[in-house]
Amino acid sequence: MSIVLGSIPAGIGHELESDRLTIVMREPGHLALAFRVDEMTLLRRLLASDATDTDFLISMAAMDDTTFDDLVDRGRARFESQVVILDQNASELVLRNWRWSSKDQLRRKIRELAMATVVGGDVHTHDTGNEITADAVSASPVSGITLRLPKQAAKILVVAYRPQQSDYDPGHDAGLVVGF
Repeated sequence: MSIVLGSIPAGIGHELESDRLTIVMREPGHLALAFRVDEMTLLRRLLASDATDTDFLISMAAMDDTTFDDLVDRGRARFESQVVILDQNASELVLRNWRWSSKDQLRRKIRELAMATVVGGDVHTHDTGNEITADAVSASPVSGITLRLPKQAAKILVVAYRPQQSDYDPGHDAGLVVGF
């Protein structure tokens, strides 16, 4: 999956129950990435694409801690190695400082969902997903990027922007004017 991002107009925001990626240009050569994904489904797609969500869920919930941790580490490493960001000159940006939710949190969430599945409860809950963050850096200014994600990843909503910031002193009556 490749996405080319250049000048992106502002859109109307609304809540979506889908995987999403927010890319924020912090500095001309520094992008902050924040994925919000269903990590269990991502791991299944990366490591056991032939398994159903339910089979993979039950299997993961039943794993001992060491096996679970090894599987999660393998899936996360595969995802990180397959995320590629190219700048406007097709030079690859360095991705670093990957941060994932704790494996204990993921294990707890998977076991709760597996229990709900086994007892026949409502397993379709509004889940905000797990956050995965990273930094993409370039030695030169970035004016646009091409994003490549693992082919097994689900469709993802991508929001990219360069924030505007201003100092504001509330002691002045004029107020702060912010344009969009």
